[in-house]
Amino acid sequence: MSVLLTQLKTIYQQYFSFSGRIGRKDFCIRVISGYLVTFVGIFSLFEPINPRIGINYSSYIPLAFILWFGLWFLYANINRRFHDIGKGSTWTAIMFFSSKITVVFVLFNLYLFFIKGSPSANKYGEAPSANDV
Repeated sequence: MSVLLTQLKTIYQQYFSFSGRIGRKDFCIRVISGYLVTFVGIFSLFEPINPRIGINYSSYIPLAFILWFGLWFLYANINRRFHDIGKGSTWTAIMFFSSKITVVFVLFNLYLFFIKGSPSANKYGEAPSANDV
């Protein structure tokens, strides 16, 4: 049981924690895969309202689960990327609220895809590995 808990803690720290830093390569891979998994999950569970049958509520719980963990995963990694460039969690909150304006949200993502992180340690942690440019 303790091995399972240790593995779950490691997974949480690597993918769902808001602390620490990640570089551009890891960020790009995580964000693209996070969006793909979330969208595939949403579209596989989404059922439009059928006027003859009504609303199918049975898919709402797994759909809410996918949305919750998808957003948590994406914003945790966005936060860690902001940490890599020396910016605080306030920028993640700004990006979250700007998601209502698609163009601004896309520009934030492109900024995070291309801006280089701090090459040395900053107040958010050590620099990501040299392999993660």
